[in-house]
Amino acid sequence: MLKKRVTQTVASATAALMLLSGSGTAAAAPAFTDVPAGHWAWKNGAISWGVSMHVISGYGDGTFKPNRTVTEAEFLRMLVGLYVQDLEMTGKEWTEPYYKKAHSLGYPLAGLHNTKARHTTISRTQVAELIAAADGVHYSGNNAIQYVLGKKLAFGKVPGETSIEAYRGKDPLTRAEAVQLLKTAKERGLSTLKARPAEPSDPALLPPLSGGNGQSRPAVKDGIIYIEGMPEKITLKLFKEQNWPFTTYYPSDMIAEKASSGEGDSVQFIVNFNGYRNDKAFMNVYFPANHSQNEEDMVSFIQTYGYKAEHEQQIKDTPWAIRAYAYTEQGYSHRLLLGKHAGRYFIVQTVYPVEYGDGMAPRTAKILEEWLWNDSGKPLSSGQ
Repeated sequence: MLKKRVTQTVASATAALMLLSGSGTAAAAPAFTDVPAGHWAWKNGAISWGVSMHVISGYGDGTFKPNRTVTEAEFLRMLVGLYVQDLEMTGKEWTEPYYKKAHSLGYPLAGLHNTKARHTTISRTQVAELIAAADGVHYSGNNAIQYVLGKKLAFGKVPGETSIEAYRGKDPLTRAEAVQLLKTAKERGLSTLKARPAEPSDPALLPPLSGGNGQSRPAVKDGIIYIEGMPEKITLKLFKEQNWPFTTYYPSDMIAEKASSGEGDSVQFIVNFNGYRNDKAFMNVYFPANHSQNEEDMVSFIQTYGYKAEHEQQIKDTPWAIRAYAYTEQGYSHRLLLGKHAGRYFIVQTVYPVEYGDGMAPRTAKILEEWLWNDSGKPLSSGQ
């Protein structure tokens, strides 16, 4: 088996890639004929930084080609080469040492066992997954994008807007973007390559994006629920309505339906497992119209719906709730929580067949977990 050190000489042998290895002496940034002085990546120093750090170089004809797309192997060489020098070559393919190192750290790699994928253009989402992995967390898709944006390890493509949509994860990565992303990550705290955990990281620990009031929350994101103790990946959809006091996410196999009347406002999250709608399995969030009601009035109102004093429970897992009720009757599980925010009472009611318990309970818990108040940006669990 071929086994030698990757050096500057080996890097020059792969000149078609126009990427330098991590060794050598930093050189002054050249003037590229196709990069005007006003180019964003030249003005902010990203290109000159990339060249001086031996992350990237220009072409023999004096151009840089800032808009040329980057493959997974090329970006991996930039990322790993920025932090690790003197990698051992263990095969004929120049990409091997970089993939071997990244694989040892548990990074997500489309080309690990697929040479063709190594030389396929990498998306900005894949880059977010790799940068998040290098920071020691395990997020995928939109969650990875939220992580790097929230940690300010990366920025989006729309100036002044911090959102998953503005990051444009489906877009291919360009050479100018590659050096900018790596420069930002390194300057913002990515000081070394960490190992990615084997298990997915908890989406509840994702850093919030700017605004804190739901305005920058993506329309769709990935999530994890635990069914019988085992993690299950699900897609979450954003519930966000004008003049509603909160936003949250709900599983994509449920339907959100809003209703308003003189008595109050409500939204029902209705089960739609495998495309089958079941109106008898739902979570209902209700805000009475009468803001001046006191707690005793609310208790009387709750009792008209069959929740009696003997059903009241000691509050444990929902500290924000003023009162909690639960009972089972005729094969259905019933639960009701009474809360108060900004002087206004609200009710969270859950009803479903008992056989739905394993799947329904973690789904409704996820809705409450993702709940953010618009006025404060704080979660429901904060009690504020």
